[in-house]
Amino acid sequence: MIDGSGGAVQKSVCLVVSGGVITAIKKVADVEITEGGNSIDLSHCTIMPPLIDYSLKLSRSAATDERLRQNNKATEYAEIAKIIQQNIHYCHSHGVLGCVDTDDLHGFVSKFRREEAELLSIEIQTSSETLQNGADYLRVINSARIEMSDGKSDFIPLCHGTELSELLKKAGRRKGVVLANGEAAVREAVTAGCGAIEQGYFMGEKNLEIMAENEVLWIPTVLQAKAARERTSGKKKIYFQTALENQVQQLRQAKKLGVKIVLGTGSGSSGIIHGDSMVEEIKHFQKAGFSLVESLQCASGNGAQFFSLKNSVVLAVGQAATFIVSRGMVQQLPRKLSYLEDIYINGEPSRAY
Repeated sequence: MIDGSGGAVQKSVCLVVSGGVITAIKKVADVEITEGGNSIDLSHCTIMPPLIDYSLKLSRSAATDERLRQNNKATEYAEIAKIIQQNIHYCHSHGVLGCVDTDDLHGFVSKFRREEAELLSIEIQTSSETLQNGADYLRVINSARIEMSDGKSDFIPLCHGTELSELLKKAGRRKGVVLANGEAAVREAVTAGCGAIEQGYFMGEKNLEIMAENEVLWIPTVLQAKAARERTSGKKKIYFQTALENQVQQLRQAKKLGVKIVLGTGSGSSGIIHGDSMVEEIKHFQKAGFSLVESLQCASGNGAQFFSLKNSVVLAVGQAATFIVSRGMVQQLPRKLSYLEDIYINGEPSRAY
């Protein structure tokens, strides 16, 4: 068992569950299992807390064909609802039971969440720069996105000082998230009092130090640079390769400095597939020196409190018995996350899986 707290892997574990809640965690040798009792043998598996994607686009397809991506621009709710439903299925089937949607432009994700509440298999939080359309938290864009940029010179702050501070005040008691890249844009965001930085490419070690001191959350979305690299050529390909390498290096620095980090994939961007992309993002964290246990902590409960997500909890006594199960041992992770053995919701196998 990997419990999601960042602690060591526990072997030969028995979870005792009653009423959908974990009531005890014991060594298998210390538990008397009676024949015909209500027990489930997962001794050939590894159990983990549910995964959370802290940056994705549920209303967008990951298709790389621009003709297919035109469907993303539809303004008819019925058309977008089909895409949302499919992407939720992809997330759930890969153990992603919570997400933060960063692109609910028309409020369709919030509407789907409200109207299909009884059918939802994952927990969804949404964002908006105006907190309209039922958005849960404030998200301000303060520079060019990495995937839309042509070079570091594009990362000019869009808002400065007082202007950005006033925007962030709209978040009220909940601090806002700022998408920013480059030293200046990130510095403006952190100085203005943001609660989290999304992307943060080329922001530099000084900004990382300030983020650590002020407990600012970081969502690095490494796959955005990788996906951009794979769909370009020539000088742009070299630029995105540099961005990718720099982001992995910044992750390494952030780990040493104690920056709190969560995993977001940017799923719904061209070439970044919902659910399945979690495996690849975790691998980039591991390249930056994060252990599997640390990577899974970033991909589960690290940002649950910030984003008010309820389903991402550590596996501990008193917590909901909601967890994912991969066939095989820890050494086969994160690859095995792509085809899970099972998913349990409040102690029962997921009907949606």
